[in-house]
Amino acid sequence: MLVLGLSGVRSTTAAWTDKDEATGSFSAGSLKIRDLTCTDNSGLLGLGGDQLKLDWKRPQISDSVQLAYTVTVIRTPLLSSPSTTTYTTEETTLTYRDTKLSLLSIPTYTLTVQAKPIGEWSGSAATVKGHGINLATLGLVLRCNS
Repeated sequence: MLVLGLSGVRSTTAAWTDKDEATGSFSAGSLKIRDLTCTDNSGLLGLGGDQLKLDWKRPQISDSVQLAYTVTVIRTPLLSSPSTTTYTTEETTLTYRDTKLSLLSIPTYTLTVQAKPIGEWSGSAATVKGHGINLATLGLVLRCNS
């Protein structure tokens, strides 16, 4: 038996084009730490300093976004392994005090600040460097690098 006829399925090419246009602008929030500064508390003749104070400005993001800041301090002594200490604050300032006990050390410091909306993603980090000289338990010098 031979059946002639058209198939019930046909292919077609259809396209719709909408010619309306729209323009606008938007901006994304930035979590970049601004104006990170480091000051030290050098005493008489630059000796007796054991603190580095970090100050920074809030990233340019809506004030309605609550931020926390993670401050990471990497202390690298001249002849031994580095140690890392992490602090969390909601303030835009932090004072780091070197309390490591050692007979003699000449450490360098890398201090990094990173903003993170509470419960959200984090932004890029800002870093400053410092250096120190410790004798026994006395912090002789702790300075920010220029």
